[in-house]
Amino acid sequence: MSVPSRTELMPLLLADFDGNAGGSGVPHPARRGAAAAPGADVALRLPPPSPPTRSVGMAVAGRRAERSYADQPVSAADLHAVCAQARAAGGHDRPGGAGVEVYAVVTRVDGIDAGVYRYVPTGHLGRAGELGRAALREIFLQEEFSRAPVVLLLVGDLAAAIDARGSHGYRLLMTRAGAASQEAWIAAEQRALVGCVFAGVRGGHLADHVDIDGYHRTFLVAIALGHRDWGGT
Repeated sequence: MSVPSRTELMPLLLADFDGNAGGSGVPHPARRGAAAAPGADVALRLPPPSPPTRSVGMAVAGRRAERSYADQPVSAADLHAVCAQARAAGGHDRPGGAGVEVYAVVTRVDGIDAGVYRYVPTGHLGRAGELGRAALREIFLQEEFSRAPVVLLLVGDLAAAIDARGSHGYRLLMTRAGAASQEAWIAAEQRALVGCVFAGVRGGHLADHVDIDGYHRTFLVAIALGHRDWGGT
């Protein structure tokens, strides 16, 4: 059985929109998506998270959506801090199947090879796939985000969320993804990074390269991060 299309899923969600928090009873299709990359089981240990250099208030007051980034790499410690904050806000360990995982598309991070990684809350990155420059331009609808040093992809298990909570599970996924993206952005601003939350990702192309099939692991929202490009517009 193939992964349900958006038009197939929508009637199921609308039919369950009557407030019943129980499961949908919908049979789940087999997983689709790229096979695990070579070395995917090898975990990379991150350095301890960097401490913030600005208060939350200063970060919120000063943040602006930035779509142009300097060539300067992001530190692995900053990446750890931002990923940890996003995953904590995403509630992945809460019951009900409506938590959010964090994937990092790395282009320029000190000490980390370019690629796609899944963040593990023990402070590790697990290799999840490969994305070259051409693939990045194909996946991101806005080309400027393909040039960001890091893009965090917030991902949820739509199948588990619907099974556990019906349509409310989908709403919870989106709510938690929104919270996670905002926490990541604030954590980045606290460490002199800038960012931009966006949703322009071609899920079908992403599934060709990474095990994010659009149902058992579905893309929810993304945030691009890097150092401010003072010469950009």
